[in-house]
Amino acid sequence: TKNQLADSLGIARSNLLRRFNGEVPWTVDEVEAAATVTGISFWDLMDRAKQRATQTQTQTTLKEQTK
Repeated sequence: TKNQLADSLGIARSNLLRRFNGEVPWTVDEVEAAATVTGISFWDLMDRAKQRATQTQTQTTLKEQTK
């Protein structure tokens, strides 16, 4: 859960949510810890982040084009 992940990272749940929402960047150490806790490889997490960023950028571009 997010509470367990926040505990393992040594941060408050609210700070974890800021990272998930893109308000605060993740450190490499945090991504490595998240990978360990979730059982997802570091590189898989990085790939998922890249895909999400690309989707967000595409959505933003489409919104701007329809204005």
